[in-house]
Amino acid sequence: MNLQGSVAKRDLVFARVGKGSLHSRWAPTATTPRNWDLQLSTFLDETESFTEGDFPLSVDKGTKWDSIVRYFSKNPDLLDTYDYIYFPDDDLQFETGDVGRVFDLCRTNDLYMAQPALQPESYYWHPILVRAPGFKLRFVNYIEPMAPCIKASYLRDLLPYIERHFTGWGFDHIWAVLMRNPAYRAAILDETPVVHTRPFQTGAIYSTFEKMNIDPLTERKKILSAHKGQIPGIVVYGGQLSGGHAVSGPVARLMNGVSMIMGAYRAREGALHLRTGIGSLLRAVTMVGYQPEQIRYQVAETPAPKTSDAMSLGIAAVLPVPPATNHEQHG
Repeated sequence: MNLQGSVAKRDLVFARVGKGSLHSRWAPTATTPRNWDLQLSTFLDETESFTEGDFPLSVDKGTKWDSIVRYFSKNPDLLDTYDYIYFPDDDLQFETGDVGRVFDLCRTNDLYMAQPALQPESYYWHPILVRAPGFKLRFVNYIEPMAPCIKASYLRDLLPYIERHFTGWGFDHIWAVLMRNPAYRAAILDETPVVHTRPFQTGAIYSTFEKMNIDPLTERKKILSAHKGQIPGIVVYGGQLSGGHAVSGPVARLMNGVSMIMGAYRAREGALHLRTGIGSLLRAVTMVGYQPEQIRYQVAETPAPKTSDAMSLGIAAVLPVPPATNHEQHG
C-alpha cells in the first residue's frame, strides 16, 4: 500500500469504523484546517460509504487492535512519519476541532499515552475517567483502549504486546506503565471530553471474540493476576487545572473525589460514581507520595507474537521486560 498523505501533517487518526459509525460527525472536510491525517479501517464488506479518509480504506476482517498490528506491520514507515496516532472507537461523539487539541495536549506535555475524558452521560466502567470540572488534564496510571492517543515511537514498542493481548482487556491496566520512568507520561484529557454512546459489550467486536473462542474477561483476569502487587488500581497522581496551574497528586485526588461525589446524582452509574469519589478522597491521604513505576511484564504463558511481524517493525521479539530502545533517552 502506498501511503503518501500530507508531508506537513504531524499526526494520524486511525479510526476503525462499522455499521452506525459516528466518525462522519468529526471527520474533516476538504476545507477543514488541521495538522493530522485520517485513515479509516473497516471489517465490513460494504465499504462504499467510508469515503472521508485521506488514504485508501483499509479492510481487515479482524478486530480493532489485531487489525492495527497488521496495518502498522505493513506500513512501519508511518511510525516515523507521525508524532502521535489517535485510535477513537466509532461510537464516540466529539467535534472535529477536538482532534487537533488532543494532539496539542499530548505534544505540549510530552505524553506517551492519553485519552479524552468521558462526558457524564456516557456509558462507562471507570468513573475516574469521567470529565473532572476545573481540570485541563489529569495524570493517571491507566488508559482505556476506547480512544487512546499514543506517541508513535512508543507504539512501536507496544505493538508486539498488543498482538498478544488484542482484546485490550487487562492490557489496558499495564500499557501506560511499561515505559521507563512512567510518571507524567499518561493523562486523561478533560479539556477534550467525548460521549461514549454504546453500552459496553454490545458492539460487533464481541461477536467476533465469541467466534474466535476468546473470553476478554478471562484475558483480563490473567493479566491482572500475573501483575498482582504491581497494579494499585486506577490512580490519578497529579494534574493541570484549566488555567494551567499544576496540582499535586493529593490535591488532584481531593478535587477529583469531590467532583465525583457532587456529580453522582446526575451520572449514569450514580452509586459507582459515589463509591469511586469516596475512594479518591481516601487515596488523597493513603497514597500521598504515589507516582507510578515501571512494571515488569510477566504473562509468560501467552503465545509469543510472530517473529516476522516483530522484525518488520524494526524491534526485537517480545522480551520478559518491555524494550527500552526508544525511550531510555526520553524517560
